Amino acid sequence: MTGHAVVKGSRPKAAQAHDGQGPVRMCVICRGRFPKAELARYAQGRDGLEPDPGRTAPGRGVYVCARPECLERFRSMAQGKKLKGEIKK
Repeated sequence: MTGHAVVKGSRPKAAQAHDGQGPVRMCVICRGRFPKAELARYAQGRDGLEPDPGRTAPGRGVYVCARPECLERFRSMAQGKKLKGEIKK
């Protein structure tokens, strides 16, 4: 035993910024963690993945950071999923 108590039903606070600046999300490509406001969100629409600038589309979305290599890999990944709209930097 390490002396840490485990509380049933508790979750780690990985989804909150350590500095109290709001929620943190993970880039689907590099798996880096960034403040939610810094990431672009895409959600499944009728015609495939669609940009969700308002971050209000129902269902699960994916987040992509602004790193050029992540945007390029996401573009190629999303081609098979009928990406709709432009990927913004």
